[in-house]
Amino acid sequence: MKRYTYRRIILTYPDTLSPREAALFAKRQEHALKRVEKLLRLRHQNDVRIHIKITPFREHYVNKSTIYYSFPIFEFQQIIENNALLAAGELHELTHYTMQEFVPTKILRPDPPGFFLIEGLAIAVDAMVDRQEASFLHLLAKGAFLLGALKPMLQIQPSDPPFLRYEITGSFTLFLIERYGIDKLKNLYKFVSDDAFSTRVTQILRKSLFELEKDWLIFLEGYPEKYARYIASASLDLNGLYELPIMRYGNRWFRQGLIGHMSKSVYSQMSSLYKVYSALGRADTLCRFSQLYELFQNMLNIYYASLQSWQEAAESFREAQQILSSQHANCNRILALLKRAYSLFRKVGDIVMMRQVRLYVAFVLLKMKGESLEGDHSKALGFLREASDFLDR
Repeated sequence: MKRYTYRRIILTYPDTLSPREAALFAKRQEHALKRVEKLLRLRHQNDVRIHIKITPFREHYVNKSTIYYSFPIFEFQQIIENNALLAAGELHELTHYTMQEFVPTKILRPDPPGFFLIEGLAIAVDAMVDRQEASFLHLLAKGAFLLGALKPMLQIQPSDPPFLRYEITGSFTLFLIERYGIDKLKNLYKFVSDDAFSTRVTQILRKSLFELEKDWLIFLEGYPEKYARYIASASLDLNGLYELPIMRYGNRWFRQGLIGHMSKSVYSQMSSLYKVYSALGRADTLCRFSQLYELFQNMLNIYYASLQSWQEAAESFREAQQILSSQHANCNRILALLKRAYSLFRKVGDIVMMRQVRLYVAFVLLKMKGESLEGDHSKALGFLREASDFLDR
């Protein structure tokens, strides 16, 4: 492992990455850290330790005093060449890291009463940067309420489905920040492991958690009911597949995948137009809103018709991942499963998952030949081309 320091970022990275890649990565982390500090109105007193791992899987998490990023070498190189890192990974984990320094007490007990605030704040920071993300969180929360899928915040725990742990807690926390300010939420964060957490909520925000959740649901009434119901229904249908390692961030993959890349701009326009209509009651706005809603409904019909194929593809992908992580991996079997998954993902038009399968095929081909990239971009691109040729045969 090598080490690179840039201002407050202390980066540990494997030999497979070049010093240039490490430097670009560290600079983006410093930029993201400043953004998180500005949003949270906090300043890091200590250096930030980051450890990069190269594995077939993508995952980001904070463990004690270190942030871990894991992703395939091919993906990392594409990220560096595009000078862009996953915003969700940067801001989300840096928020956890910052709040751990701000609250030196042990907050990571297995079942903290204020768990919703730990994940909710990290999700809310993403939404504070991207207002489109905020609209999605609130639409999904309203839809989940309409479908009877919500739980009281104090009952949400790490073992719950991802949409509850992330999107729902994020919507509620973002609502609290916008109504009461980030400083009061930071004060409340100090007591997430306190057995009397609900009492602390009342003391700091002057309302009980029950009253705050009621206010939140009233706030969500401003979002279109039918559209919210569709969004939540689609998310809940896919919930059983969220635990795939490559899909660790729950609904985030759903938004970028099968229906998300088609619908994100549509629901953003719908939300804006609906607010204009509600405020002004203009007939032409209502007509445009109806057209957008019909467009999205057609998308959802395509989505539901394709869902079975998508689930079959995901199961093949999951089986390939499981075999690859075993001690004696059968590479030919893995390639066969990945090829089937790729074919099905292509059938339903999920470009994001097609790309992930291609990265896995390239990784398996590299493993079969026993070679190492060692930061060699041209060799990495060669394996990607070989993977594409294999999948298109």
